[in-house]
Amino acid sequence: MTRVLHSAAVRGGACALEALEQGFAHFLAQWPDAIPRDARVLRLSVREGCTNAFRHGSNRAGDEGRIEMELLHDDAGESPGLRLEITDQGPGVSVDGAPPPYPDSLAGSEFMLRRVLDQRVVARVVSPWRIELRGEETPCAAASVQREDLLGQLHGGGYGILMLCRCWSRVSFTLEPGRGNVLRLAGMCANLDC
Repeated sequence: MTRVLHSAAVRGGACALEALEQGFAHFLAQWPDAIPRDARVLRLSVREGCTNAFRHGSNRAGDEGRIEMELLHDDAGESPGLRLEITDQGPGVSVDGAPPPYPDSLAGSEFMLRRVLDQRVVARVVSPWRIELRGEETPCAAASVQREDLLGQLHGGGYGILMLCRCWSRVSFTLEPGRGNVLRLAGMCANLDC
């Protein structure tokens, strides 16, 4: 069974993001089951996920659009525990220059989305509408690449999505027709101090 613990929807830019964050912080302060470390990861995840949605999730007409956020708890299934979903009205995440739906020829393929210092975010195409992300270290030492050299190779930052990949074991983007582009975070990592 899945329970909705908190949900919010906003339209607009930075002021709306601030209101969404404040509402979520108020929920966490009142939530009796909140563990301080989990609350910190959840606040960071809401901030980074919603910032990404506002930045990249506007519709093609340039409208800042509607952002929805839900904190859920799954009692059973593939991923019991907390799950955070952030939905925007954007076109989805392009992989190797292809927006969703991804061509069948990309199924199972992996592509680097972002490089951040000595780490990178890798996307694996799961279906025409879904990619899964993971963070991994790059072989910097073996390639004798210095951190300063990598600073010039950053692709639009990427710190936020890398942080999400480090704090959650399952990170995915799914373009759901009729709903929008959904960032799903599940399986909060217990052994990581984000």
